[in-house]
Amino acid sequence: MKNTILLALLLTFSGLSAQENCEKFKTGNFKISDPKINFECTITRTDSLQIEKVLGEDEVSVYKVAWPSECEYTLQMVSGKSEDLEFFKDKILRVKIIATADNNYTYEAQMDGIDLVVSETIYMID
Repeated sequence: MKNTILLALLLTFSGLSAQENCEKFKTGNFKISDPKINFECTITRTDSLQIEKVLGEDEVSVYKVAWPSECEYTLQMVSGKSEDLEFFKDKILRVKIIATADNNYTYEAQMDGIDLVVSETIYMID
């Protein structure tokens, strides 16, 4: 019983911690990478736009960003590769920040109409 109460308290406080730290990730410069597939992307986010540049590609993708709650944001593609734009034009990516640290956050993301949840960590850069 004590272990159950302790676990519930830890989960509650860890959830509150993530909620309190989301503000600092709303704007700035970020990086996401996956060395297993040789993928690296830089992200510049303002209060209304997110601009993504994939390492080794000439194209830049631009998304409208909106924050419906403190730790949740949505992305809707505005410009990018024509084939990507065609696929993503009517879809919204919903992102929920599930954990934060000093220089990064972990999120879960799901796109409208696609039954897949992706989780990754994004790092702040200077």
